Amino acid sequence: MLEELSVGPLKAKLREAISEAHATVEQLRTLGAELSNMTLSLLIATEFMGGMDVKAKFELHRKIIECLTALGASKEQIHGAQGNWVKGVSIMYYRLIRQGVEGRTSFSQINLDAGDDELAASKEIHDKANIDAWEVPSPTEMREILIKHSISKAEVTAWIDDFESFLSTLSIPRIDLFLSSQR
Repeated sequence: MLEELSVGPLKAKLREAISEAHATVEQLRTLGAELSNMTLSLLIATEFMGGMDVKAKFELHRKIIECLTALGASKEQIHGAQGNWVKGVSIMYYRLIRQGVEGRTSFSQINLDAGDDELAASKEIHDKANIDAWEVPSPTEMREILIKHSISKAEVTAWIDDFESFLSTLSIPRIDLFLSSQR
């Protein structure tokens, strides 16, 4: 009977300590997700200003997601941490798609031989975007615009397909081509 009395308070203290440890681990997961969101946001934002090589940025992204996974962050926490990263990659796809529609060799170079339909389709895609808010038309909207302007280019269709796949999986198909096509 004496043993039961002395073990009871110890069990209660153990339960309390375990409960606190679980709370601390969850706080670490939340902190990790928030810090990852900030880091990934800054990482992708600098893509539009130069700086670190795009391949290095994507490698850092992969490592951050691996760390969050190892920490035991939930799928929702990991998805939330990538919010602005996804928007930034979406802008990269938007640029590749518009570049392909107009037949430009790079996003910053104008194709003087682009046809009226190509320019009109590119302008409509541009007009649907809100770059300041990091929002671009969906793959479905882009396809509809291309159909409306009778634009059928295999390269553009492939980028739109890749963009759609990225949005659903958060994984970039043809990653090597995607990364080499930037800038």
